[in-house]
Amino acid sequence: MRLWLQKYLADVLMLYLIVVLGIHFIIMKDAIREFSPITFNAVRFTLGAVVVGWLGWHNRQTMRMTWHDLRFLGIATLIGLVGYQVLFVTSLQFTTSTNTSLMVATMPTWTAILSVWAGQIFPTRGFSLGLLLTLGGVTTVILSSGGNLAFSQQDVLGSLIALLGALLMAGFVVSTSHIINKYGGFSNAIYRHLFTTFGLLMLALPDLITLKPVDFPISILPNLFYSAFVAGLSGYFISNYAIKQLGAARFATYNNFMPLVTAIAGILILHEPFSLLLFLGGGMTLVGVAIVRITSHTQPSVPPLALPLNSHPKLCETGAD
Repeated sequence: MRLWLQKYLADVLMLYLIVVLGIHFIIMKDAIREFSPITFNAVRFTLGAVVVGWLGWHNRQTMRMTWHDLRFLGIATLIGLVGYQVLFVTSLQFTTSTNTSLMVATMPTWTAILSVWAGQIFPTRGFSLGLLLTLGGVTTVILSSGGNLAFSQQDVLGSLIALLGALLMAGFVVSTSHIINKYGGFSNAIYRHLFTTFGLLMLALPDLITLKPVDFPISILPNLFYSAFVAGLSGYFISNYAIKQLGAARFATYNNFMPLVTAIAGILILHEPFSLLLFLGGGMTLVGVAIVRITSHTQPSVPPLALPLNSHPKLCETGAD
């Protein structure tokens, strides 16, 4: 039993993490029904920052960066990650958690496209097929909303906002890959979280100044705990462990299952609509993303692209956080 656990522990933890992060979309959507999305995001990141900051201080010898790189990472985070978080919670206000999850899942495709443009990777023969499938799947998902016209327009808007967030996140990954390669993932993740917390606090400051304890709904405290600690911090530790044990490619394949978890949870918990067209579009999107990942190879003369840990996104990158 011990040998089996040692061999498959990383896989078991990743399956757990995908379920946790998939449900996180539901947790977030439920919370922002009762509370300001930007303020909720700022509070959850601040709670996580207490632990993340302690980790950084405890390992401060590994946190050293040149002022130039730290400044660049800070600016890129305030634009890319803070922008992503704002677009992420905004999209949940307009569309279903399933649609948001699917749009966020396309991020590796846009990362690959931008990396090709930046000369970091080169595409192989199947790259174009993966790109076409991803674009076709995204279009199908956006157009799959049924019901009345008003709902459809909101759904399309929410999906487009989430897609813009994925593009912004991809730009951040590509633009900061040299910093990850230079300093490693640990210090990068710590600084990312702290800079993101600062940016979200600045955006939420007008609400936070006037916020009273009685204004904070007790009903969203479980959501806050889940988002800040269960999805956020556990995602950070598991992602760091799993990517070392499984490798980047195998680690990335697990992320394709996250929208499926979100879809099932959305139907069962939030009673979100689900159609055959959405199923088809979601399948095309995830297959396309998988093909793009498989058919993208690092340029020999350039350090390998370091994908963000998913905890965002977490984390990433799961996210997104």
